[in-house]
Amino acid sequence: MNKVTLFIIIFCVLPLHTTLTKPTLNVIPAKENSKKVIIFDLGDVVFKSSKAKQAYPLISTILAHPSIIFTMMTFDIRYELFALLSNILPDGSDAQVMYNQGHKLPQIWIDWMIGKQTARYIETEALSYLTKTDMDTNKKRVLRKVVQTVFNPKKLTAAQKPIKPIVKLIKQLKENGYKLYVLSNWDKESFPLMLQKHDKVFKLFNGIMISGEAGIGKPNPHFYTTLLQKYHLDPHECIFIDDEPKNVETAQNLGITAILNKSIIETYEELYKLGVLSLS
Repeated sequence: MNKVTLFIIIFCVLPLHTTLTKPTLNVIPAKENSKKVIIFDLGDVVFKSSKAKQAYPLISTILAHPSIIFTMMTFDIRYELFALLSNILPDGSDAQVMYNQGHKLPQIWIDWMIGKQTARYIETEALSYLTKTDMDTNKKRVLRKVVQTVFNPKKLTAAQKPIKPIVKLIKQLKENGYKLYVLSNWDKESFPLMLQKHDKVFKLFNGIMISGEAGIGKPNPHFYTTLLQKYHLDPHECIFIDDEPKNVETAQNLGITAILNKSIIETYEELYKLGVLSLS
């Protein structure tokens, strides 16, 4: 572990009541840096889904059918959900590719993310398919609750929590003259609820572009260039932070310096290496 990583761990993790002196994390002003623009993804970068709120809809089902616990421990919910959604015919007019934790999203989900389909339609079709399939009953119960949570804009929004160290960083970047933007794959139904609920966070950004409004998303390079052109950004002055390798790869191909957000500590360390942060 090098000195920079150790300092960042102390800064991010060390309890406030400790008697040790914490190092100071400083943001180098944009006017002193060749990088003047920071572009953020949202999911798993600025916001994180609350596991407790995600699990809450399952509680009543688990209480009614305790054997579901064993089912949840023995099958891959994401794999089963993606397989289920793959049975719903997509729009078909504009096939695109998007990723979730390195896995390709089903096309019908992508249609929702680019504003070509509604959450209500996907939920209805998915639940209808579940009633017809001979899948194990407990699997059906779990998937029904998952579908009703994921494709419900209010529940989806309620589960999102700001990642405090990142929001703190964003505020410091803003105060030091950096231009801040959002480039995110996000549906247009739940995003207005996100803007309303987390308005203090979103007001920190100079511009926001989401796939649900643009009709296109990451890792399609046109999504990135649309942001650059709309806000007159020089890619060589930009840093892009995202948690999907394919999205980071596209940014790099466009001449944007990109950081793969594996953890808060690693992202801070990369910003240190790029001369955005200093420690003292």
